[in-house]
Amino acid sequence: MPLFRPFPSLVVAALLSAAPAIAQTLLADIHPTGAPDTSGSRPRGFTALNGRTLFVAHGSGLGDELWISDGTGPGTQLVIDLYPGSFGAFSTYVSIAELGSVAVFLAQTDRGEGLWRTDGTATGTVLLRSFEDAGIRGLANMAGDGTTAWFVADDGIHGRELWRTDGTETGTYMVLDAAPGTASGAVLTGRSPITILSNGVGFIGADAAHGREPWVSDGTPAGTHLLADLRPGPDDSDPRNFYELPSGLYVNGLRDPFERVWFRQDPVTGLAVDLGAPPVAGDSAVLGDRIVYVGTESTTGIEPWSLDGATGQATLLGDLTAGSTGSLSSGFVRFGNEVWFAAVFRDPGGASLGSEPWITDGTPQGTRLFADLAPGHWSSSPRGFTPLGNSLVFRANGANDGSEPWISDGTPAGTHRITDIAPGIAASESIDITVIGNRAWFSANDQLHGAEPWITDGTEAGTRMVQDLADDQGSSDPRNATVLPLGTIFRASQPDNETWAWITDGTPAGTRRWATGWQAVATSTPAAVALGNRGFTNYDGILWAHDLAGAGRVEVDSAGGISREMVATPDGRLFFTDGQRLVTSDGTPGGKRVVRNFPNTPQIDRFQVNDAGLVFFSAYDSSTLDAGVWVSDGTNAGTRHLIAASSAQPSGVLDLLAVGDTVFAAVIASQDISEIWSTNGSVTTRLAEIPFDSRYGFDFGFAVAGDAGVLFAAGHGSAAGVELWRTDGTPAGTAMLADLNAGPASSTPRELTTAGDAVFFSAEDGVNGRRLWLSDGTAAGTRLASSASPAPFHTNPVGLLAVGDGRHVAFTAYTREEGYEPWRSDGTTAGTGMVAPLRPGPAGSGAGYPFLAGDHVVFVADDGVHGREPWAIPMRAFGAYRVSVFGGGCAGQGAVRPTLQSSGTPRLGDASFAIGLADARPNRNAALLFASESTLRTLGEDCVLSASPSVVGVAVRVNAAGRASLPLAVPTDPALAGVSFTTQWIVSDPDGSLGGVLSASPAARVTIGE
Repeated sequence: MPLFRPFPSLVVAALLSAAPAIAQTLLADIHPTGAPDTSGSRPRGFTALNGRTLFVAHGSGLGDELWISDGTGPGTQLVIDLYPGSFGAFSTYVSIAELGSVAVFLAQTDRGEGLWRTDGTATGTVLLRSFEDAGIRGLANMAGDGTTAWFVADDGIHGRELWRTDGTETGTYMVLDAAPGTASGAVLTGRSPITILSNGVGFIGADAAHGREPWVSDGTPAGTHLLADLRPGPDDSDPRNFYELPSGLYVNGLRDPFERVWFRQDPVTGLAVDLGAPPVAGDSAVLGDRIVYVGTESTTGIEPWSLDGATGQATLLGDLTAGSTGSLSSGFVRFGNEVWFAAVFRDPGGASLGSEPWITDGTPQGTRLFADLAPGHWSSSPRGFTPLGNSLVFRANGANDGSEPWISDGTPAGTHRITDIAPGIAASESIDITVIGNRAWFSANDQLHGAEPWITDGTEAGTRMVQDLADDQGSSDPRNATVLPLGTIFRASQPDNETWAWITDGTPAGTRRWATGWQAVATSTPAAVALGNRGFTNYDGILWAHDLAGAGRVEVDSAGGISREMVATPDGRLFFTDGQRLVTSDGTPGGKRVVRNFPNTPQIDRFQVNDAGLVFFSAYDSSTLDAGVWVSDGTNAGTRHLIAASSAQPSGVLDLLAVGDTVFAAVIASQDISEIWSTNGSVTTRLAEIPFDSRYGFDFGFAVAGDAGVLFAAGHGSAAGVELWRTDGTPAGTAMLADLNAGPASSTPRELTTAGDAVFFSAEDGVNGRRLWLSDGTAAGTRLASSASPAPFHTNPVGLLAVGDGRHVAFTAYTREEGYEPWRSDGTTAGTGMVAPLRPGPAGSGAGYPFLAGDHVVFVADDGVHGREPWAIPMRAFGAYRVSVFGGGCAGQGAVRPTLQSSGTPRLGDASFAIGLADARPNRNAALLFASESTLRTLGEDCVLSASPSVVGVAVRVNAAGRASLPLAVPTDPALAGVSFTTQWIVSDPDGSLGGVLSASPAARVTIGE
C-alpha cells in the first residue's frame, strides 16, 4: 500500500481529475414500452446464507431449483439440480430456513419429498431426512431464535406429525407421535398454520378419538398435548384464531357443524372451556381483555358482540338492524380505546342508513353510529380502517362521489374526504392502505393511469400519485416500500407483469433487480440501524444483521413480531419491541432480553436516545392506564412512565426529539389541549400548554435550529392559528416564534426539516401562496427562502430533504411554466431554483418526493418518453457538501477503535478543512487513505476496510495523546465542486485486528460543495 506526502490540497485534485457533470440520469427504464416479455424465472424464497443469497428460481430446462448469488451476474449460479430434467424440485410453496451456517429446506426429487441441508455448494447439499409427505408449507412457520425450525411432515411410519430440526440429522426429530401408527396427529391447512405462542406453538392436531382439535407444544413430548376436545368425540372442531389475552388463551372452533364458538383455556386445569357465547360469524379484534367480534343468534341475526375475558361473558353490543336480518358488521380495527367497524343500521320502522362507520368501546352504551357519511339510505361502505398517527384513514363513498380516501380525527366534525382522486361519481377504489412514517400509502385509480401508488399526509394538498409505474398502459398494483443498509430499495412492475424489488446506489450501473415478490423484501417499513461494522434491519417481523460490505445477512431473531422501529444506544445495544414487549439485544442470536411487558398496548414507537444512553419512547400500558412518554435504562426497574398523555389515541404522543441529554416531547393532554415537555430522564418540565388543533396533529414534528432551540408547529387558539413555535427547553423560552399568516388565520408550517443550523419548511402567509421558508430560530431570521416574486414563481414545495451537512435542501415544487419539477435551495434567492426540468413544458414531469441514494438525489418522474421512472441527480447540482462517517473500522490496543473526525467544511476555498484522528495507539505511524469509491472489504471478524482500493495515502505521526490531523485545504477550483471520495485512517498497532498489525478508524464519504 503506497504512502505519499503530496501537498494535501492536491490529494483531492488527484482523486477528481474528472468531476461529475450536472445532469439528470435515468437510473433504469424498468417498464419499457413495447411488446411484453412474459418470460421470467419467478425467483422466491430469498434467504441469507454465509454472506450470499439462497433462493429458488426457474431455469431453462431445469424447472424450479436452488440458486445462490452474491448479487452479481457472474456470482449467481445453480447450487444443485435436485430433480434432473425440467420437473423442478420446488412447487408453489418454498420453505427455506437459515440455521447458522447452513439452511434447511423441503424439496421434491425423483426419490420423493425430503428435508435437505445446504451450505450453498453442491457438495454441501445433503438429504437430512426422507418423508412420505413433507408438507411443503410446514416449514414456513418457524419458532425459536434461528437455531430451530418447526414443520409438519409424514415419514411414512407415523403419519403427519409435528417435527423440529436444528439442521443436523440427530437434531431432526418428531416432537410427538400424537396419533400413534400411520394416522396423522398434525394437520396443515392454508387457513390454520402453526401459530407461535409465548411459550411454544399452537397447531391443529388430530387423533382418532378427537378429530381435528387445537393442540399446543413447548417442544417436548410431555409438553405437547390436546388443548381440549372442543367438539367431543371424533368430529372436527376446525379450530382457528389462537389469541393470548391477559385473562388467558382463546381459540374459536366448531361446537357442532353449524356453530363456531369461543373457548378459553382454564388457568387451573389448562383445558379449554366453552364460554357459551353466541357463535362466531365473522371478523374480530382485541380490545384490552375483550374480544369484539361478529356473532350471530336467531333473534338478532349477525351483529357485533363483546366477549369479556375477565368474566367470560358475551354481550350483544347492539341489534343494529332491529330484527333477525343482521347488520353485516365487518372490518373491525382498534383505534385508541375503541374498535371501528362498518355496519348497516335499520330502525324498527324499516328505514335504513346503509353501511356506515360505527365505533364501540366494548359495551352496549359505548356502541354507536359514528357518522352518516352518505346521508339517507345510501351506503358509504367504509373499508380499510387504518390508524395514521392520531387519525384514521379509510375508503368510503360520499354523498356525490365514488369510493375515495377519507380521514377522521375521531370526531364526526373532523371526518372528511381527503380528496376526489377519480372525479365525480367514479371510484378510485383506494385499497391496501399502509402507513409508512407519518403518511399513508395506498393503491388508487384516477381513471387516467390505472391503479397506481398514491401517498397522503391526510390533507388534499399532501395527497398525490407517487409513480405511474405502468406507463399509462396498465396498473403496477403497488404495495409496500422499504430501505435497507445495502442501498435504497424500491418496487416496480415490469412488462412481464412480475413485480420486482430494485436496489440502487444512485447510478445506472448500481441499479439492479434485487428480489422478486415484494413479500421477499418486506411487508412493512423496516428499521435500519448500525452498530460498528454491522447493520441491523427488521423486515417481515424478523431481526437481521448485515455486514456493511453487503455480503449477506444473518438471521438474529426469528421469533417474529419484531417492531418496525429500532434504535441503537452509544454502548452498543439495540432496543425494539417484540409483540407487546420492550426488548434489548446485543445483536447476536440469543442475545435478546425482555425489558418490560406492555399488556395490550396498541404500539410502542418514537424511540429516541439521549447522549446519556437512556431510551425514550411512547407507549400505553393498559394494565396501569399509563399513556405517554416512557424512559428506560435497559432494565425493568429502570423502565418507567415519565410524561402522562391522553390514552384516547394509541399513546397520545405526537413526537419525540433528542437533543444532547434533553428530549423534547409533544403529547395530547386531552381532546382540546396538547403539551410540550422537556426531560433528561431525571428532571421533567412542562414547557407549554397549547390548544390542540388536529390540523397539525398528524403532521407534527420537531426540528433543531442550531443552537437557537427547537422549532415546531402549534395552534394558539383564536389569537393566531397554527404557526411556528420555538423552545429553548425552558417554559419562559417556549413561545410562538412568528405569526406568518397574521391574525387568527394559520400558516400551518409543514415538513419542518433541519439542514445545517437552519430549519426549512413550507408555509402559507396569506400573500405568496404555500412557499418555502427557513428559520435560524429567531423571529428576524425567519423568512422566505427566496424573494417574494422570483421568476418563475414556485408554490407548494413538498418532500423537503436535507442534502449534505449545510443549508441545502432538495424538494419538488410547482410553477405554471414547468409544472412539478426538482428544486433546490440553500436559503438564498440566488441559491433557490429548479435543478432540472425532467420534462420541459407546463405539463412537468410530476416529480415525486426525493430520496438519497449514494452521492445522488433521486426523483421519480415522467419525462414523457419512459413513463414514471427513477431519475438521479448528482449532489453537485445542489451545491451541498458532506462528511458522512460510516462503518466501525478495526479495533486496536485494548479493543479500542480509532475515531475519524473532521473540522471546517469541504467547500471550495475553505482552508480550514481537515481530517483528524483520535483514540489511536500513541506515538505510532498512521496514514490517511483516499479512494474514489467505497468498496467495503471485510478483512477479519468485525473489521472492515472501506477506503479500498486506495489510490493515495498520506503518512502522519500519532502524538502521545493518540491524535493526529491532516489539513485538506480545498482549492477554489469550480471543477472540484461535487467531487466525492472516501477516506479512512489506518494506524500501526501490533494488537490491531487488521492483519494483526494495524487498526483502522471508521471511514468517511466526503463530497465537496460550492
